[in-house]
Formats: sequence, C-alpha cells, structure tokens
Amino acid sequence: MWDEIKVSVPPAMGIHPLIKGIYEATVKTTKRMRKMAEAEWKRVTHEEGSPQFSAMPSVNLRPAEAGVDIVIRYITRAGVRVETRNHLFAMIVELMQGVSKEDRNLAAPLSSPGRSKG
Repeated sequence: MWDEIKVSVPPAMGIHPLIKGIYEATVKTTKRMRKMAEAEWKRVTHEEGSPQFSAMPSVNLRPAEAGVDIVIRYITRAGVRVETRNHLFAMIVELMQGVSKEDRNLAAPLSSPGRSKG
C-alpha cells in the first residue's frame, strides 16, 4: 500500500540537504517492501522486461503558510505501516535537528559577540 507523511519545515531551515536526507532514508527504509511490491506487480501483470510500475518513494515540496511542507510517499505493507511511519518520523526528526545545528553553526561566527574585525 502507498503511505504518505507530511512534514512542515520553517522557512529558515536549509531545505535541500533535508530533502536529500529524507529521500535517502526513505529509499533505505522501504527497499525490501519496494522490491516485493515490484515483484508482485510484475507477477500479476505478467510484464516482461522493465516494469512500468515503480515503487520508488517520492519526496515533494508544497508551499505552506509557515515555510514549506515536505510530502513523502512510499510503499509499505499494511502489517508494518505504523512501524515504518514511526521509523521514518524518527529519522526525519534526526535529520531536521542535524540541519538546524548546521544552520546555527554557519550563523554562529557571524553573530558571536566580541569577535575582532581584523
């Protein structure tokens, strides 16, 4: 089954490294389920060669009031849907905290008090 997660991101956060990290984490997390779905689709439709169906996850941006929303769509089995969602949410939070720290570290030298101008 397809599942979807939506995450709101404030405008000050570096979005591109976050999107890349989310996509890579989603691909890694859903790899086994994705291969099973593609094999089942191929078996049911009797397709030869490369399948027309792709179970690759997608990560898309949508404008939102307070920044952007990241919408992640992926294949999962119904029996492990909640477990997969929780795992992805935990990875997304880790990535967001990592990106936030990088943003703060980049801004720190510019705003540190007592820095000499020489």
